Amino acid sequence: VDDDGRPAAERATRETVFGCDATELRWKAISEYTSIAPVPGQQLTRTRIDPKSHAKPSTLRGMLAAAPPGAPCLRDAAHPAHVSTYGQLLSFISPGGAADLRC
Repeated sequence: VDDDGRPAAERATRETVFGCDATELRWKAISEYTSIAPVPGQQLTRTRIDPKSHAKPSTLRGMLAAAPPGAPCLRDAAHPAHVSTYGQLLSFISPGGAADLRC
């Protein structure tokens, strides 16, 4: 059992990424709470979330709702003036929105 109470076999699985030792990855901070590490030779990026972020929203809907609803979230690279706002995306993925695939 390791320091966080998980079986050693589970820890080994977490630290090995498809033949790459995850402890040797080069981590780059991309925000106050998030770091990423591209896995060499693979189209895979590992992500670490700082435990300080646990007080922040932890779901996609929570994160979208925490942002100003009229603020741009996604921009069309070919037409930068075309944006989707945080509010539009929240409505889209919320129950009853266009992305609600429940029957």
